[in-house]
Amino acid sequence: MIEIREGYRAAWVGRHPAGDLRCRPDGAVEYDTGRPGVTCEVVYADGVNGYVVEGGDGRFRTTWTELDCALSMAHLRQKIRCYPVVRSGCWQPDNSMSVRRASGPRPRRGRYSTVAVNGMWFAQFGYSTGSPENGYRRQMEGHRASFIAFNGRLPVGGTVDHHCKNPPCVNPGHLGEATSAENVARELPGAGYGVVRKAGLDDALAALAARFNNNRS
Repeated sequence: MIEIREGYRAAWVGRHPAGDLRCRPDGAVEYDTGRPGVTCEVVYADGVNGYVVEGGDGRFRTTWTELDCALSMAHLRQKIRCYPVVRSGCWQPDNSMSVRRASGPRPRRGRYSTVAVNGMWFAQFGYSTGSPENGYRRQMEGHRASFIAFNGRLPVGGTVDHHCKNPPCVNPGHLGEATSAENVARELPGAGYGVVRKAGLDDALAALAARFNNNRS
């Protein structure tokens, strides 16, 4: 059971005004923005493992060692869930033109979105904490922040891959994981997941290199 005294609740909600904490009879806590159609986040204790955060629909279950971390991740998840829904169910922040993609031989050009996070809780994944002067608030690429918040870990292979091929999207259901080579290869025109694996990653990378060299000549 999670016990949150009213003073703590008021202070926490004051720092995170986008939603509210509600204690449930079963000992769990709900964090909810109250927006129609947006799934709430449920936080509950899991013994020695720490605190679990999962969607009100039971999806995207993650475990965190500290209550403040779990609540901050619940807040971030609610913020991400509230972003506008655009094409094909993508969730896209309004700042999706703020970060350029890395330059290089990439046939698709686009820009990632950014989200503000509490850097203190992302330090465990190798990211900078940000400055204590601004409450450890820092900007982070939206798809990376979303993957960690909804999966509780870094991606296997080190790269977050967009299944939707829409770089600004932060919908966790559209995000997968891949190596850098796979991520580049999948950006080839017509190179869907099955196509890349069937044709062979080496062939896909060779085609990408040939296209880049032709563009330079």
